[in-house]
Amino acid sequence: MTHIASVLARFGNVREAATKIGRPPSVIQYWRTTGRIPATAMGQVLDAARRHEIAVDPAELIPGASDAPTHGAAA
Repeated sequence: MTHIASVLARFGNVREAATKIGRPPSVIQYWRTTGRIPATAMGQVLDAARRHEIAVDPAELIPGASDAPTHGAAA
């Protein structure tokens, strides 16, 4: 499961996520399959998460952001 699929799973199944985010189910499924949410849709996802009290860190939506070392981390 991609990290995007994991984020979207917090919204429920594809139909539930689509309803909460305000996009067609086919779009949510496409995001899950590709592991990418377009930058133009990230705000919608974060707004929906906030409205439905779903924990989503904005960094989780950026490809590779969670893989980057944190500042000051030991090598």
